[in-house]
Parts: sequence; structure tokens; C-alpha cells
Amino acid sequence: MAFDLQEDKTAVKCPKCNSEAVYRYGKTRHGKQRFRCLLCGRQFGDGAANGIATRPACPSCGKKMHIYRKGGTEIRFRCSAYPACRTFRKIGVQEYEQLLWHNDC
Repeated sequence: MAFDLQEDKTAVKCPKCNSEAVYRYGKTRHGKQRFRCLLCGRQFGDGAANGIATRPACPSCGKKMHIYRKGGTEIRFRCSAYPACRTFRKIGVQEYEQLLWHNDC
């Protein structure tokens, strides 16, 4: 039996360091494949839409905020400079959808 050693054209690359040294790291709760980079340790999902497109700015330091917790009616964001900046912000789901809609226009 002969093996065909062709280069894989669909190689997954790390979005942080652009390395192809990644391995499968389970699945998301929605069933999509997750990966982990062996070089930098970054975890990422399969697909181009990783994270949120629009994140609010921190009212204290001005840096982008990350999703900290999602609830039924609100989304809680934390400053990306945490723990240096410990600012949190709560946004209602409807308000956040309007923010996304206005930024798409």
C-alpha cells in the first residue's frame, strides 16, 4: 500500500502566531472543532468568525473589552487590561444587538 504524501492545502494556522503546529482541542458547545497552538498556547475555533466583531471600549482606560459572562438578558464585559484595569460593563442583549446593527451599516 502506497501513501500519497501531498501537502495539505487546508492546514489550520494559529491566528496569533500563524504557526501550523496546532492540534485538535475538543469541540465547542455548538459542535465546532477547537484547536490549540503548540507554540503560543492560544486556543481558537475552526472558522474565521472567532470572537465578537464589535466590542465596547473600556470607560476607564479606552482599551477594548472582552466578554466575561453571558446571561439571559445581559452580557457582562471585562477590560482587556485586567487585572491592571478592573472595569466591568453590563450591556443588555437588546442594546448589544442594536450596537452591532449600527456598526454594520
